[in-house]
Amino acid sequence: MANFSDSFMEYLKIYNPSAYEKANSDGVKPEELADIYNANVSKFEIWESIPAAIRNRYPGQPVPSDVWEAASRGEIYTLQEMERHPEIKQVQEARDEVAKQYDLPEDIVSDMATAAYIAAIAAGYAKETSHLLALNRQTREDILKNKPDNMTDEEKEQWMQKWLATRQKDFNAIKKDWAEHQPEKLLMHLLAKHNRGKLKPEEAENFPQMIEDLMQKINSPDNNRMSKLLAYVKTPRMQARIGRFNEETMDILVHTVLQNVPQAEKEQYLARDFAKRREELNNMPDSIKAQMVSDSINSRVVNLPEERTLTTRERFANMPSALNQERSR
Repeated sequence: MANFSDSFMEYLKIYNPSAYEKANSDGVKPEELADIYNANVSKFEIWESIPAAIRNRYPGQPVPSDVWEAASRGEIYTLQEMERHPEIKQVQEARDEVAKQYDLPEDIVSDMATAAYIAAIAAGYAKETSHLLALNRQTREDILKNKPDNMTDEEKEQWMQKWLATRQKDFNAIKKDWAEHQPEKLLMHLLAKHNRGKLKPEEAENFPQMIEDLMQKINSPDNNRMSKLLAYVKTPRMQARIGRFNEETMDILVHTVLQNVPQAEKEQYLARDFAKRREELNNMPDSIKAQMVSDSINSRVVNLPEERTLTTRERFANMPSALNQERSR
């Protein structure tokens, strides 16, 4: 039987019964458990972010689609409003109440831009960053709404460049906010890039100093964000990422982020099951590794309701998960 948490097993039972049965079977292999976890961890994290009081209103059933979409966008404050006020049944009603509480800027007028603003505030982003991300989302909605039919290849490219320009603004704003307000996220982002060999030349040259500077900022009395860093490391998404760290990156993590964590407590941060899984993968034939990579890429296609008319490239450009997943650039 799987050594998964009760919460994860409850999620599987509701949203992926076949995986639940497999995880409960006596003969399940460790690599199969790792596959189950990797395939479900992102959606499980969304489900777990929904307050238990709301989930408990639908015992053994999926939550309503508007609740799920609010959670997938990181609208924690919206869901907390629904939790505090059971009489609120619709997400949009809760969203409107939260917008009043957090002084929504007057130029944010669309529902999804409002959602983006609230999600960013809830995720710890500064008000000015949240405002910019919401404006960019609103701009993308206008670009999509005004997408001409029967465009030439040149017109399509110009249209896409307008779209991508707003996404670049998103990434720039997010990284600026990390550097100024959330150094723990920038630190983990850099470690992930180091692990994949994706550091830019100037980042690679200054990497040790950058990590040291970020740790000093996290530990400084003015910031004191070490607890936030450790909480961030323990999230399912970060644990899945750490499980793919090579030995060098893991060593950096242990001797920087976890340097002052008592030895007895370090295990909970190190994603040991996935380190073992990585060792097993290293011993697999290249042909099998290639097929697994292909399957993994295919399984990550995002197809949110309002984006089903977009091409794959357009969906990638507008993925609302950029804020929550902090994708590398």
